[in-house]
Amino acid sequence: MIAFLLCEADTGSMSFDALKFYFSHHSNIGLFLLFFAGFCHQGRVHPFSYLAPGGTSCRAFPCFRRNVRCNDKMGIYGIVRVMTNVQSDLVTIGLIVLAVSAISGYWV
Repeated sequence: MIAFLLCEADTGSMSFDALKFYFSHHSNIGLFLLFFAGFCHQGRVHPFSYLAPGGTSCRAFPCFRRNVRCNDKMGIYGIVRVMTNVQSDLVTIGLIVLAVSAISGYWV
């Protein structure tokens, strides 16, 4: 949410379409990291999902499996949607995503 608010303060629009304009005029790493952390938390990428205070594993609530899958897909969709608008610092952002993916794979 903070990432959308930062984008909205500069572009006047709180949408994925405004990211292309924001990324063309600013550094991409900072805002991407905010979006990445938020959507990774929503998508239950493990290093991020356990950092929340009072966070619990999805295995504790088997009756909510359908909602959990929906939130996972929305988190991954958000990450991909933001990545399609990134215009610079691609190698650095790719290395960050690769590192978090490796940690998440090792964590599980």
